[in-house]
Parts: sequence; structure tokens; C-alpha cells
Amino acid sequence: MKVVDEKNSKKSFGGKVVVRGGDFRQILPVVKKGSRYDIVKAAINYSKLWKHCKVFTLSENMRLANQESVQSVAEIKEFAEWILKIGDGNMKLNENGEGIIEIPQTSLN
Repeated sequence: MKVVDEKNSKKSFGGKVVVRGGDFRQILPVVKKGSRYDIVKAAINYSKLWKHCKVFTLSENMRLANQESVQSVAEIKEFAEWILKIGDGNMKLNENGEGIIEIPQTSLN
């Protein structure tokens, strides 16, 4: 980005489209000797740039679409729902946000 178009000089990222992928619940920044609060505050969704971002979410589980076995589809769907439940914080947690997560036996195979 050696040359910057003057009309884009005030825009985020110089007017360029930046694509980031991943699950923001799983991709946390590293803050040396930081507390949980410091780490959360360093996450991208607390950045000044966040208001300029557009978030797209996936809506179809492609693993389910490619399965032939009904049992396999059911197991993958159950696992996907379990992972989302953890990610959304819908598990039994104590006042510190900590809890014991039991891994389903089918996931251990």
C-alpha cells in the first residue's frame, strides 16, 4: 500500500476490503500478564475499528449436507449444537463464569 488514493486516506484500512475469518469466541488476543478483563478488552470487537466492520455468519453446516448416513448426520448435528451451546455461554456456570463441561462419550471416539 505504497500509494494511497487521497479520497480513501481517511477511511479505515485506506478503503481496502479486509476479510478475517474465524470464531471470535475462540480467537482471543495474547496479553502478557493480563487479567481476563485485559484480554477481553483487547479483542477485535472492542477496537475503534469494529464499528466499521460487517460481520457475516455461516448459516448452513456443510458437514451435514455431505453425509449419507442418518446416524452420522444426527451425531454431527448433536455435536454442532453442543459446541454452539458452549460458545454461546449456555452452560451451567458459577459467578466467575467457570464451569465443568462434560464431553459426550460419542465425541471421544
